[in-house]
Amino acid sequence: GGRHVMVQVSTFGVSPPLLERQLQPALADKANLELANLNRDLEARAKNLQLPRHAADGAGGPVVFAAVDFLDRFKGVQLKLLAWEALLTNYPKYRQGYVLVQIMVASRNQMKLVADAQLVREEITALASRINERYPGAVYLEEKGSFSTAARLQLWLKASGIVYTAIREAVNAHPLEYITTRSLAKLPAGVALLSEFSGFSRVLNGSLTINPCNEAQLQVALDQALEMTAVEREARAKKDLAHINDNTSEDWARRFLIDLKSLKRKQEENWMAVGFGLASFRMIGMGTNFKALDTQQVLIAYRPAAHRAILLDWGGTLTPADMGFYDAREQTRYEVPETVLSTLRMLCADPSNNVMILSGLGRDKVQAAFGSVPNLSLATEYGYHFRIKSGPWQQMIPGLDTSWREVAEAVMRVYTTRTNGSYMQRKGSCMTWKYENADPEFGAMQARELQYHLQGVLTAFAVTIAAGKGYIEARPKGINKGVMAERFVELAQGADSGRPGVPLEFVLCVGDDSADELMFSSLHSKFGQKPADKELFTCTVGRKPSGATSYLGDHTDVIELLKMLSSLNATKNKRFASMGDLTRLSLESSDSIPESGPGAMRNNLLRGGHTGAMRKDLPSSKTYDEKSESLRPARRASNSLA
Repeated sequence: GGRHVMVQVSTFGVSPPLLERQLQPALADKANLELANLNRDLEARAKNLQLPRHAADGAGGPVVFAAVDFLDRFKGVQLKLLAWEALLTNYPKYRQGYVLVQIMVASRNQMKLVADAQLVREEITALASRINERYPGAVYLEEKGSFSTAARLQLWLKASGIVYTAIREAVNAHPLEYITTRSLAKLPAGVALLSEFSGFSRVLNGSLTINPCNEAQLQVALDQALEMTAVEREARAKKDLAHINDNTSEDWARRFLIDLKSLKRKQEENWMAVGFGLASFRMIGMGTNFKALDTQQVLIAYRPAAHRAILLDWGGTLTPADMGFYDAREQTRYEVPETVLSTLRMLCADPSNNVMILSGLGRDKVQAAFGSVPNLSLATEYGYHFRIKSGPWQQMIPGLDTSWREVAEAVMRVYTTRTNGSYMQRKGSCMTWKYENADPEFGAMQARELQYHLQGVLTAFAVTIAAGKGYIEARPKGINKGVMAERFVELAQGADSGRPGVPLEFVLCVGDDSADELMFSSLHSKFGQKPADKELFTCTVGRKPSGATSYLGDHTDVIELLKMLSSLNATKNKRFASMGDLTRLSLESSDSIPESGPGAMRNNLLRGGHTGAMRKDLPSSKTYDEKSESLRPARRASNSLA
């Protein structure tokens, strides 16, 4: 009917001021009356048992894991009790001083609405009784007709963690209450174990997400929660608390009203489709020529080349792409593994090599990580700043207008508030919004929306909006890894240690991200897919659709390849080096060479196996040309095959 429909995805929350009022002494005393039976039970345990001291409460007493559920089969209480029983069976250390407190709310209306409520009650009671017979006092089960908010908050203050194992659930704000309540009471953070089928498990990414139907996984998660250090508990709670405070129930209502009021104004603006449904449907595939990198061919091409260029990405190429709960490269004191640095030093020590690291991170971080490698070229922020070997730092395009960053930052701040686990980075030339720690599905949806939003508001500026692996980035046009790669090879060919105009004979480019695809396409555009006058190898990390001609499995394969190249450098200064030198190299490193993959190829090559390009019985003054099956004069001594 010509109407414009706006769909807004935004999580709601709890109101910390209202929760704080429920914690007032007057209400707390009344709430403790509802918990009288539980309090007496816990006091009796404290007198009769040798109890552990737990990191969450910091005082001697029972370690309590709690939950409040309606008497409903979909709440998965039976699955929770079975996992708790398995934990006590397989981990004897939890049989004394640990208790699972399960409060069941069964109002009259609830009993009428749930058809099999009586059967569910009998099943839960039977399970709890069986566990307590085997392990006395391991489960505290109580059924109540009603349970006030104040009493629930008092229970959260006693609990070191909460466990919710619903197999189908829409809205349950208890995890938000638990995290907020312990923060308001200035108690140590606890742990939240949430079913992956619950609504807030996608939002509270500091919690432990479990599949309640997988008893083994739930058992391991319970053990992890009980053994979790105070530092990790605080770090996880801090992430969740920031999201809760930015998305309170008041904020949710305010955003809804603002969006509602803005609809009338937006109806007067120009609208365009953004690719929902079939509009964004696409099929992707890999070409028949896209194969694993033949590292043997790389070594054969590398050895005789007198002038080489090697271009490498950092994260995901030289170090793992998944850095864990936090990206270690964002820490100011992050250090690249010494094995990587030593390999780069050996490559850069060869005057025939031009090696560059291209990264999207800031200049200070890249300089701190790789600055100890002599003659290593660096490009930061996709080429905004770069340094050729040990020369001075330069700018790709001096005097850029960066006033657009204020607009981009304002837009990104809105999406950061609405997407838990996301954060912004402000660099010298660009603005980055990262969402790798957010819920994968929700984060990707927010990223697409942010990309379209930025493209609209920054139309008047010379800015490119790029989507990468876990991030959206706004950066000036004309600055990317493709432009920097082309600039680097031009500089390498035009000013190479007193030999101007010497063309490159060997080019290797390795990367793993969508930003690295620009490097591949740029090099192929400059040299062609299969240049006749040089050896060009473009390689992506991981088997995925790419503009590169080949791929390697992961970053360990990249490091192995670079070690092979640096090993060949070790024999270059030997005028009459033979296959025996390579055999000795094999003996020195045979323990670390695998029996398959790139390492196996290296093992075969270094132990004197047939390579198709080197023949041991040939005179030292000639080399073997496999294509023509004939002898041809060797290069000058400094460039010949050893």
